[in-house]
Amino acid sequence: MKLISNLSKIYLVIISSFSLLVGSLIYLIYRPTSLLMFTWLEILGFEKIVMSLRKTFGIFEPSEFVIYSLPNGLWILSITILLLIIWKDYYKTNFKFYFTCLFLLVILPETLQFFKIISGTFDLVDLSVNLIFFCLPFVFIIGNRWIKSFL
Repeated sequence: MKLISNLSKIYLVIISSFSLLVGSLIYLIYRPTSLLMFTWLEILGFEKIVMSLRKTFGIFEPSEFVIYSLPNGLWILSITILLLIIWKDYYKTNFKFYFTCLFLLVILPETLQFFKIISGTFDLVDLSVNLIFFCLPFVFIIGNRWIKSFL
């Protein structure tokens, strides 16, 4: 059974790339520079580019939701879309394995934080955003099929 048409694949790759880019830019521009990632960027020689982005876009003050929850949701959306494109058939073993792993990566960190097994602060908003963005591509595919059934 063909899960995604070729035209839909193009749209999905664009959405995936855009989600990855926007999530990354939000993170680079608005997260504290004390994070380890910024040390890596400095070592790799990207510090000036990042600081230029922060100076240019730092004048905007997005909500805490945009800064702390949205990037992760966008990254989850991006990888979910890419995995759907790669494994088009719901019944393949690879599909089930990778989506189970991805689903666990989506819920496990927040769940483990809730039970104080790993450090961090449990946030129901983060967990909800992660689950919603994980489910969005499936909603798109099911909705797309439903609409086509009427045409």
